[in-house]
Amino acid sequence: MQQTAVEWLVNQINSDQYQKAFGQTYISIELIEQAKEMEKEQIYKALCRGHSDCGVFTMISECEQYYNETYKQHNQIT
Repeated sequence: MQQTAVEWLVNQINSDQYQKAFGQTYISIELIEQAKEMEKEQIYKALCRGHSDCGVFTMISECEQYYNETYKQHNQIT
């Protein structure tokens, strides 16, 4: 499974190396969830643009399936 860019950034900010260099940084769970949802929508839009020959419902279903298969395991706040 892959990480989204938002998940990668949260992991970097929470890393010991970052904490030592810059001190403890707090990002609220609400902001993280909002950023993840925005990123998910962007991924959906990008994927669906590549499927112009599909119907709207098929595109949404396929995009959601791809997103879940690719990112679902990492879709937890760390």
